[in-house]
Order: sequence, then structure tokens, then C-alpha cells
Amino acid sequence: MLELFTSALKSPAGSFAFVLAILAICFIAIWKISHFTTKFSSVEKLESHIGLIKEDMHFVKAQLKFITDSSNPLAKAQSPVSLTEKGIEISNEIEADKMILNHWDYIKGELDKSLSKNCNAYDIQVEAFKLGEKFQTIINSKELDIIKEKAFKAGFHLTVFNILFGVIIRDKYLSTKGIAVDEIDKHDPSKNKST
Repeated sequence: MLELFTSALKSPAGSFAFVLAILAICFIAIWKISHFTTKFSSVEKLESHIGLIKEDMHFVKAQLKFITDSSNPLAKAQSPVSLTEKGIEISNEIEADKMILNHWDYIKGELDKSLSKNCNAYDIQVEAFKLGEKFQTIINSKELDIIKEKAFKAGFHLTVFNILFGVIIRDKYLSTKGIAVDEIDKHDPSKNKST
């Protein structure tokens, strides 16, 4: 191999072609490496933009949740959250209490798992509302059909029922712990900010 390299350099036409080939290989190698590093820096920029997009999405999600919760016809926006007359009426019509009782062991188990021993009424409300948001996966298909039919007739989206189930779950769990609903405001961090 070394002899071939040496003989190519010694010939007048061969040395020029050989040097040109080496230069071409070097040029291509440098171009490929610089192209690769450009792609890598583009990926870093993209990752930073993805982080910003995630922050914006969280903000939008929070705003939509606020708008949805504050305009829910089944719940009052006052604290602690309670059902409106319409919410109580619909709850009775669909027998929401009975649905929750049918799945109470599971619901109570989920709350017990997610709450610490020294939790307060506000913590219970937060976790109960999280379960309320998942009510469609907790109840059975027959119960869900009853809610879908009521939602259709009333012109509501199914998510309107999230808060209804969250309030009922919260109230039942609080009563099993012997805690009054009024205790929620005493532990609400937005109302107890020290200056």
C-alpha cells in the first residue's frame, strides 16, 4: 500500500490526481462534519423552543380549565365549590350519588392512596376533583350511557359533569372523615397567603 502511494506521488500526472483526490476527500469530509454540527445545533434550538411551547400549552390549559370551571352550569364558582340548583336537579335525575356508591370502594381507595395522613379539607377537594375529571373511566358503560343521554338532552358536553362528580365525591369523602365542607376555605392557599 505504501509503495502504491509513493509511486503515485512520483509520477507527474499521478501526483496531481492523487493530491486532487485527497483535497476532494478532505473537502467532502469537512463539509459533512460541518453539516452534522449544524444539524446538531438546530436540534438544540428546537429543544429550547419545545420547552417554551410546553410552558405556553400549560398556560392555555390552565386558562381553559378556569373558563370551563367558572362557566359550568352545574356548579357555583364560589368557594367552596358547590352544586347549583340545576346541578342538584341533574344529579338527582341521573342518580349520581348511587353511581358513586356503586364504585365507592375504588374511589375511596384512590383517594386514600393519593392523600397523606395529615391532609386537610382543601387537599381532599383537589384530589376529589381530579377523580371527578376521570369519572367516565370509573363508572360502567350503562351508567355512562345515562349521563350521555342526559348531556345530549340538556345540550352539555360530558366534561360539564366532571365538577358534579368531583363535588359529590369530595362531600362524601369529607363526611367519612368527619370534616365539614366549610373547612376547605381555612386551608385554601390562595386565601391564606401571608404578607
